[in-house]
Amino acid sequence: MRKQFLWMLAAILTLCGTMTALTSCSSSNDDDTAGTATGNGTLGQQLTGVWYGFYEANGTTTAQDVNTKATTTIAYSHVLEVYNFQYNGEGHVRRIFFNNTELKPLGMQGLAQFKYTSTVERPPVEDDDMGSGRVAVTWTDGTWKDNFSASLTLTYDDDNLTAVGIDGKQVVMLPASEEMASLIDDWSGISDGNAGAGAAAAGAGIISLEGIATLDWHGLLYLLEANKRAAIVGVTDYNLTDISVDSYHNTSFISTAQVYLISRIGPGAFRGLKHLRSINLTDCGIQEIGDEAFKGCKSLVTATIPASCTILGKEAYMDCTNLKTANMPGVKEMGKSCFENCPNMTTVTLSREGLVTIPKRAFFGCRGLMSLEIPDCVVTIEAEAFRNCAGFNPLILPKKLASVGDYSFESCTSLITLTCHNENMKFGKYAFANCTSLLTVTPGQFYSPIDETVFSGCYKLKVVPVGK
Repeated sequence: MRKQFLWMLAAILTLCGTMTALTSCSSSNDDDTAGTATGNGTLGQQLTGVWYGFYEANGTTTAQDVNTKATTTIAYSHVLEVYNFQYNGEGHVRRIFFNNTELKPLGMQGLAQFKYTSTVERPPVEDDDMGSGRVAVTWTDGTWKDNFSASLTLTYDDDNLTAVGIDGKQVVMLPASEEMASLIDDWSGISDGNAGAGAAAAGAGIISLEGIATLDWHGLLYLLEANKRAAIVGVTDYNLTDISVDSYHNTSFISTAQVYLISRIGPGAFRGLKHLRSINLTDCGIQEIGDEAFKGCKSLVTATIPASCTILGKEAYMDCTNLKTANMPGVKEMGKSCFENCPNMTTVTLSREGLVTIPKRAFFGCRGLMSLEIPDCVVTIEAEAFRNCAGFNPLILPKKLASVGDYSFESCTSLITLTCHNENMKFGKYAFANCTSLLTVTPGQFYSPIDETVFSGCYKLKVVPVGK
């Protein structure tokens, strides 16, 4: 039934206009104090933004027709539950209905306005634990508010937000990226919509296919873009475990055969999928993996990025706590914190051409990293890039490498031998501080000044390097 529905639902969505960026599920711990806050407390801060959940449910309801805006009774088979938490402690909830025979949303129940407070039951513990709590919702206004039976209390634990949907269904909500949030607004009829693309999606003739979103049987959501390119921007199944992405997505069911190259994974597309174990991108021609694309995928074991991919966004694999290997032969541009807090990662393979900078906190906290090879093309290693990487030895810094930033290798406690091939190397403060096993640094003299903190806490170091 699900497979049939996904194909029937394909080509219904239009994405147009722009939308103010919405923040969701920040990884930083702001206020660890337990208590109650309106909007900007511990949980209020983490939950700001749009959260969505897609699930099967059958029944009839009174809803607003997406075309005429008239109130009508509809029969549905699938539901999209959407909560939007705003910074001021207010928000709104929507419920959008689909069935197995229509190629478009049938109608929307809501907008129901609410105020919310968040009560912390267990504060965060260390960096990889976001705590838990409950979000209490109080209705204030909204269309059909008297008939709207959404959750009055939502639960938050281990980065998951769970709501109670129709018929008491437990619905796991995912944080929506900006693209996904805009798409949901189009579903809801909040934005103006793209009439041309909408007509094409409904089979009224090909005007412009750009902006149409389609679903495949994996439960992936594709956005069609210019030059027959497509992007993966979201999912409809929280329980996805293993995915294989094809190089091309055939959208022939739109009425005229169209084949699209999958060129990028959008920001936050797979964020928070706790059950995702593997994603096969080997035969996929993607060129970019967006910010936070796989953030918090705690069951993911391998990050195999095809050679075609040259851009890896910030926090792309952050908090993938079970990730063991990362292979990115073509990546020339890495965003900060892209592999931060992946403590079980043992091996990483970096591109040997074009990678100029290893960014701030790129591998921060990758304690299991057993070996590290810095490619000859790297010129800069930014602050904290390998901080708390306690497992690797030796370390060879290549000739072109001109600088390592503050705390870049601080607390790399297994490091014994450090070899630098550039005597003009510039060291940031505490760059190798607390490398408690470090015995030798070659050469022993550098042309640039060396701050006294660079090797502080390296108690076994036989000769502390100096600047000429």
